[in-house]
Amino acid sequence: MKLRIILIRIIINYSPCEFIKGLKAMQRSNFFSLIAITLGLSVLAGTVSAGEVNVYSYRKPKLIDPMFAVFTQKTGIKVNSVYAKKGMLERLQQEGSNSPADLVFTVDIGRLTDIQNAGLTQAVQSDALERAIPVQFREPNGHWFGLTSRARIIVSSVDRVGESDIKSYEDLTNARWKGRICTRSGKHPYMAALTASMIAHHGTAKAKDWLSGLKANLARKPQGNDRAQVKAIKEGVCDVAIINHYYMAKMFKDPKQIPSFRIRNLSGEQFDSRKHQGQPIVLSFFFTRCPPCIKEMPALYEFMLKEGRLDQLLFVDPYVKALKIEDDPDTERQIRKFINLLNIPPESVYFDQIGTLLKKMSQYGAFPQAKRLGTLVIYPSIVVINGSGKLVLSLEGTGPGFLEKIQKAL
Repeated sequence: MKLRIILIRIIINYSPCEFIKGLKAMQRSNFFSLIAITLGLSVLAGTVSAGEVNVYSYRKPKLIDPMFAVFTQKTGIKVNSVYAKKGMLERLQQEGSNSPADLVFTVDIGRLTDIQNAGLTQAVQSDALERAIPVQFREPNGHWFGLTSRARIIVSSVDRVGESDIKSYEDLTNARWKGRICTRSGKHPYMAALTASMIAHHGTAKAKDWLSGLKANLARKPQGNDRAQVKAIKEGVCDVAIINHYYMAKMFKDPKQIPSFRIRNLSGEQFDSRKHQGQPIVLSFFFTRCPPCIKEMPALYEFMLKEGRLDQLLFVDPYVKALKIEDDPDTERQIRKFINLLNIPPESVYFDQIGTLLKKMSQYGAFPQAKRLGTLVIYPSIVVINGSGKLVLSLEGTGPGFLEKIQKAL
């Protein structure tokens, strides 16, 4: 399955270490200030030893401990962290002025507002923080400072939704999407923050209308996490979903997912794999002095022609020497002469002059036999990438029955 990102907002990241350095600089005063990724909390100076800082965090230790380790290495200041998935506000209220916390990291605007509204924050003035963090990402009076931001994005099925069908959050209320949208609970902080942004942009009345329109277009009752929404698209439950951007980034990092690529054919036309999302792609790597290629390339061309898939077939000369081939790499002139003899049109033939595409395929699991033999490729080699962008077939030297194997992979 291939997903398309429909809408994404700017994501800004700041250095966590610089942020904490700003805190330590302020600890020279009699009153310590708690500044967090999204909020600040103050405690008495006497509750923290000079060479340590105590952090209450909504972030899991495995996500922030590496950052703290680098900070300690650079400053010599020890970081004591306490992870709390829930109940942070109640804990701080109960501890009151005796709280050992110096710093609170939270993850969303809702928790931020709750702690500030509870009177647990103190305004802070820090030149270091103000230099590092733009004014729009900090509380006007210095009660909290933003460290990172995330985007709530719209994703859709490439197969069932057009590239320009959705251009904004507002488009999700269009009647054409009735029964086609999935999302998690509107009470979840991620969705609550999106609703808050709609109120900020359009006012309460229009935001309420937007929510009503979105609800009317849901394919099912809101449920599951962001990953569950993507799974629902794959299973055909819905065609469109709302998720946080980093889930999309994690999916793109799937080691089995081939990155997108672009390459020009001998007619000068560019092939962009992103425009073929949802469709399988067949790559046939050849060399003009490869005897088996002379037989198998025409057979593959005729097969793809009968299948009506010529636009998914790429014959690629990767300009790379293979095992036991001592000749110089092909030139474009040689390639044109070769394909002319085979009656293969230049529109189906691509010249990868520095072998980038072949090396990329090798990196993602193609050509295992060639790797064992200590070379990049065995000619001819065929790679099939399915509609989800994953490598599903790698043939080396092809041989009898190779068309049946390709047909099965398609």
